[in-house]
Amino acid sequence: MENVKEETAGGILHWGRENDEALHWFRKEIRKAYGGRKPRVLDPFAGGGAVPLEALRLGCDVTATDINPVAWFILKCTLEYPQQLAGKKHPLPEFALHDDEYIAAFFKAQGFKGATLRTLLQRLGHGDERGAQLDLISVKDPLLDANLAWHVRAWGRWVLARARKDLAMLAASLDRAANYMSTLCIWEPVAAEIKQTFLRFALPITWDPFGSSVASGGTCDPAGTAVF
Repeated sequence: MENVKEETAGGILHWGRENDEALHWFRKEIRKAYGGRKPRVLDPFAGGGAVPLEALRLGCDVTATDINPVAWFILKCTLEYPQQLAGKKHPLPEFALHDDEYIAAFFKAQGFKGATLRTLLQRLGHGDERGAQLDLISVKDPLLDANLAWHVRAWGRWVLARARKDLAMLAASLDRAANYMSTLCIWEPVAAEIKQTFLRFALPITWDPFGSSVASGGTCDPAGTAVF
């Protein structure tokens, strides 16, 4: 079976080729069209910065603005910080050193593999040390210095982990609220369980129909059935 790899023709649209010969040719031709100077590009509604970013790749002098503070921050991260931090390395945040998958990928990208990789991971407290007495790697060790791309990955994983945790709690609250607000849901006092509308949940929940909740309004009929 033949493996076919897709390739962008021309090179200019392919990421990671900022120093490619084809891109240099385009930059040269653009300057030639503007009398030997870099053309100025103003994007007053830049948003996420797609237009300014491509203009920078083509060698233009770019000014990008946006009234939205979120868009402004994205522009800083997309256009400004990469230029300021290009070629520089800084120590990884300490939380990233406890992420097994992340730190293993980081060391592999540095060219470590096999026994050397396993030893490095063990020195950071990962894997099975099997009683070996290994010197721990200091968080200030130059070995743990990383470029901007790896810092972005580390903080991205941190944000996703926090988001999953917060959304899990929110999902539980929404499930409970849906049951309390449903007109098709009743409390069965004999079986001590909620019947009909929602019977399964992603997370275990202790039900207290008369306790505090995100939604109130439970009543009790003369027969002893709590109706929601």
